[in-house]
Amino acid sequence: MLSAYFLHPYGRMLPLWTVLDLLVAFAIVYPTSKAGRWIWMEHPEKFTAALLLTAFVSTVADSMTRVFILIPCRYYEFLGLTYEALAYEWFIPGAVGSYVEDCLVSVVTFIAGAPLLLGLKKVLKLNQPLS
Repeated sequence: MLSAYFLHPYGRMLPLWTVLDLLVAFAIVYPTSKAGRWIWMEHPEKFTAALLLTAFVSTVADSMTRVFILIPCRYYEFLGLTYEALAYEWFIPGAVGSYVEDCLVSVVTFIAGAPLLLGLKKVLKLNQPLS
């Protein structure tokens, strides 16, 4: 999806800072998949870090899907948007919102997610994901 974005002419024209979170998440997907095991092991000091990484990558995967549909799949044509409208009214404000979303997910995961999952693990005696 990310390569399709950069192959599209608009993907090369839009500012790079708008997709930096996507690039970071793409770079840490593999380490995060390995760190995800820490959630189910008895490593409380690594638990929160693994949960934060997993939450970040999951949130950015959603953003990457939206960017893929909007730019390489040309959803902007369906909406009748010009490049200027797409860039300055949709994409750049959406990128700012995406960074805010990334921060909020990290804060909520740190404050509520980790204690909630630890409590569920103890009460329900979980040793694997709920799904």
